[in-house]
Amino acid sequence: MHYALHLNLRDSFSSHPLGIPAVIIIFIRIKQLLYPTNQTNETQPYYHDSRPGRRRIGSPAKHHP
Repeated sequence: MHYALHLNLRDSFSSHPLGIPAVIIIFIRIKQLLYPTNQTNETQPYYHDSRPGRRRIGSPAKHHP
């Protein structure tokens, strides 16, 4: 990893053939952790219904006598 980060590719490859791909994968993973994407995995779309008596999806039901 030391040789790859110093752009000494010949020594890096001779020390560890998979070192350069590993460094690339590590930097991609660091970027993913620092800048996450906002992906939601909802099964139903969320919307607000402003009509009275309506409740949101997923909210507990109210008991009316």
